[in-house]
Amino acid sequence: MSMVIRPAVVDDAPALAALAEATFVLACPAGTTEEELETHLALHLAVDSFERYLADLRHHLLVAELDGTGGGRRWARVCSATPCSSTGRTRAPSPRS
Repeated sequence: MSMVIRPAVVDDAPALAALAEATFVLACPAGTTEEELETHLALHLAVDSFERYLADLRHHLLVAELDGTGGGRRWARVCSATPCSSTGRTRAPSPRS
């Protein structure tokens, strides 16, 4: 089994949103209401949210894939107050070809 970690691309947004939805509810404290969950998911973890993160140079999303497939996909988002030039990223990533 091998794992590849790569920058996320726009085409990853639907899978990232689905993964975020499936895992976010597990990380919420007891007593979090359904309305609070739905609001947070809609505002911060929906497909359009990930598309915005990918277009914003202050957000750097990484995807980890097992054996080069979407199965076992994981993600991480790193945010900074200003665009990070140390990564060499100067624009939003384009879809995978």
